[in-house]
Amino acid sequence: MKRLELYGDSILKGVTYSDELQKHKLCRPKYDELNKRGIEVNNNSHMGATINQGYTLLEETLTTCDKDTLVLLEFGGNDCNYNWADVSANPDGEFQPLTPENIFIEKYRAAISYVRKTGASIAVVSLVPLDASKFMNWITRNLNFNNILHWLGDVNMLARWQEHYNVMVNQIAFENNCPIIDIRSEFLKNREYQMLLCSDGIHPTQRGYDIIGKKIMSSVLEYSR
Repeated sequence: MKRLELYGDSILKGVTYSDELQKHKLCRPKYDELNKRGIEVNNNSHMGATINQGYTLLEETLTTCDKDTLVLLEFGGNDCNYNWADVSANPDGEFQPLTPENIFIEKYRAAISYVRKTGASIAVVSLVPLDASKFMNWITRNLNFNNILHWLGDVNMLARWQEHYNVMVNQIAFENNCPIIDIRSEFLKNREYQMLLCSDGIHPTQRGYDIIGKKIMSSVLEYSR
């Protein structure tokens, strides 16, 4: 394998939140071992990206490839999110996530198919688990906490709903005979889990990104054998 192309959201991009700076910043995973072995790593990920945006980017940037190119897809974290201002204003309303389930499945399948048509190999990356308590505090800033809680039913619904999208990612990968890089389990089994996610509850800390980088590197090297 000579080239690795990353397509995903802020997790693959390497975004974290700095409490000191009071803003998001880049905290990229390191792929040193891949670089040492002459593997070119191109990161096409964007903060806030959904599978729809990712598919469009694939069409615009990924053309004819060969089996020496591996494409990683990592989407779902933004797709399962809601417009929390709308929820806060109408806690008894019905709302759709940014990418409804049926569209998410359809578009993810299409993305896998498109990558394979270019001639590249493909693998799917699982979702990093979120911290429901931290994320709840994050999304309710300047909004009505109780209204959003009423709509959710309980705070942990945030984690369960995101897990539902991760299950869909796994099912899509399985149905399409697509390898999956399970970074989620690396977080869940870590006894210092709270230290791996920053204060917004969804983005990894540097320690979290070190885990992501290590898992992706080992998986890619295993895949290229």
